[in-house]
Amino acid sequence: MIGSYGDIVFTVSEGKVLTFDGLEKDLSARFAKHEIHLNKPILEFIGESLAEIKLSIKLDTNLGINPKRQLDKIEQSIRNGERKVLMIGSNFIGYFAIEKMSEKFKRVDNRGNILAIDIDLNLTESHYDNRNNSNTWKN
Repeated sequence: MIGSYGDIVFTVSEGKVLTFDGLEKDLSARFAKHEIHLNKPILEFIGESLAEIKLSIKLDTNLGINPKRQLDKIEQSIRNGERKVLMIGSNFIGYFAIEKMSEKFKRVDNRGNILAIDIDLNLTESHYDNRNNSNTWKN
């Protein structure tokens, strides 16, 4: 297993290839600027920002994948605002939600069935806030 995002397993085998390409992870920090009269502002570290990940996936019948079935799973995840575990190999990357998906249809048959499609996903970290025994998700 190359990795997974929830129930989508990235794998390469004899009859099936489902992988991601060009995974990019952005990390940043949050700062507040406090204005000081006749002086430079003071920069205060507030905390980490949510991580953002961008990746591309090729869904192709020639690679043993049913593009429509995988696309439906991803679209349902977006519609439901689902937060899922992202793993690369055996490494836990975090909980992420898909905020945006772009689709590029590559091949469609004469009945309108999708044979190959490239999708770009933008994921944003979502973590469980356990302060004060809160059972709420924070975005």
